[in-house]
Amino acid sequence: MDKNASKNLASFSDRELELMEMLRSNPTLMDHVEELAMMTRDPEDLLKSGHDAEEKIIELTRGIGRSGLQKWAEAANGQCERATEESRAKGQHRHGKKNSTG
Repeated sequence: MDKNASKNLASFSDRELELMEMLRSNPTLMDHVEELAMMTRDPEDLLKSGHDAEEKIIELTRGIGRSGLQKWAEAANGQCERATEESRAKGQHRHGKKNSTG
């Protein structure tokens, strides 16, 4: 990394750095956000009408939603698996039906 790059990196806020790390950990989300940002940078090159722009933004927003839900589901699944493993390790699991003598 050259001196200018590290100087620019130092000017980012903690919030910006955290956002970059989140995007880096989810490349699909990064792609959607990048494409949306590119639309706002140079809208004339990408789309010719307001309707086309609206459709593209809706498509990108849905992609962002799908990506976010996928990451959320992965995290929730991992949390459930950890909780299950912890309860098994503590001996809090059932071995089948309880027999009744009544």
